[in-house]
Amino acid sequence: MELLQASSESHADDDAAWANLRKEIIQRRDDYVSGESARKELQALEIQATTHANLQKEIDLAQKNAVEVEARKQMELESNKLENMSKDKIALMAMYGYEDGNDNNETQNDGESDKPVTNRDVAAAMNRQNTQKQKSVQTQTKQEARQETKKAKADKMAKKEERRKKAGKKERRA
Repeated sequence: MELLQASSESHADDDAAWANLRKEIIQRRDDYVSGESARKELQALEIQATTHANLQKEIDLAQKNAVEVEARKQMELESNKLENMSKDKIALMAMYGYEDGNDNNETQNDGESDKPVTNRDVAAAMNRQNTQKQKSVQTQTKQEARQETKKAKADKMAKKEERRKKAGKKERRA
């Protein structure tokens, strides 16, 4: 500011005009800074309000979904009761389904108390049995495979040598 005033003093400007200019510049800067801080505060409040509204919507949606899931679970429990099932489903359950309760049939099976109850349990038990069978079957080791290969090569070479000897003997006879 002083540099600007020094360069213009040669044109006979008075000091009061420079003081007024300085005051006006400072006033405008203060107004601008206060306006910017107010704008930033309002913007921050708007962002906070928007965030709060979005979070509230998500909370409401989550609660609504939880209520719906609970209602679906109740409906499934109601539909799984025997008196609420259709006749076809009751017939299928009677023919192929397993019961959860302990019957006398289960306790009479050679004392097996951990007999699989559901199809998933039966499948898991079968998978365990199959893996045990596969583990019990003796597999061929690398050393045994190498010995078999070596023996097969030796047999092949012996047969080849035998054919070569026979071919040589026939030529001598002829």
